[in-house]
Amino acid sequence: VAKRIRRKLYVDKAIVVCDRFNLSTLAYQAGGRKLDAKTTSRLAKFATGGLEPDITVLVDLDVETAFRRLRRTQDRIEQAGVEFHRRVRQAYLQYARRAPARIRRFDGAKEKMMLHREIYKQINDFLTNKGVL
Repeated sequence: VAKRIRRKLYVDKAIVVCDRFNLSTLAYQAGGRKLDAKTTSRLAKFATGGLEPDITVLVDLDVETAFRRLRRTQDRIEQAGVEFHRRVRQAYLQYARRAPARIRRFDGAKEKMMLHREIYKQINDFLTNKGVL
């Protein structure tokens, strides 16, 4: 993964968008599964070759509302239960507090189009400030 992303970034000069990266690993493994955070972080850093996203979009929603919104059968992770997902959410929020410039938190309880506009504006502003747009 890291090799493919590096090539896109440095050779092709592309913008790379991932639906998940190392933050989700840290939140689910260290937060949800209660694995050692330092070890999990070291393994994630190794697996990604030290790559870090320039910006992360975190759509935050309380666990109960998220479960009510699920319209399909639950996968293995979703079957882990409410307490597991509360720990995952708290881990995400903790990481977001540590790196607010990089991890942008959005309120997932907002109306879908309003949320879309907020995320679009933040990404557009970020890319404009980076000189990409």
